[in-house]
Amino acid sequence: MRVFIVFILSHIVTGLAPNFEIFVLGKTGIAFAHAVFWSMQASLPPLNPSHDPVKRLRITCESPLLLQLRVKLLVDAAGRA
Repeated sequence: MRVFIVFILSHIVTGLAPNFEIFVLGKTGIAFAHAVFWSMQASLPPLNPSHDPVKRLRITCESPLLLQLRVKLLVDAAGRA
C-alpha cells in the first residue's frame, strides 16, 4: 500500500512542480514506485498452479493502459461538452 501512496504523491508532485528540480524529484519517485511494484508482482506465487505468471504480468500491464484510455476518453468528452 505504501508503494501506491508514493506513486500517487509522486504524480501529484510532478503535476504541480514549480521548477525542474521538483519535477525530477517527482519523476524519481514514480520510477522508484514502479520498480518496487514490479519486483513484488514478479515474485508473487501464482494463485492457481495452471495460471502462467507471464500472463498475470501481461494483464497487470494492460489493465492500467485500458483504464487510462477510458479516463482520457471521458476527459476529452467532458472538455468538448
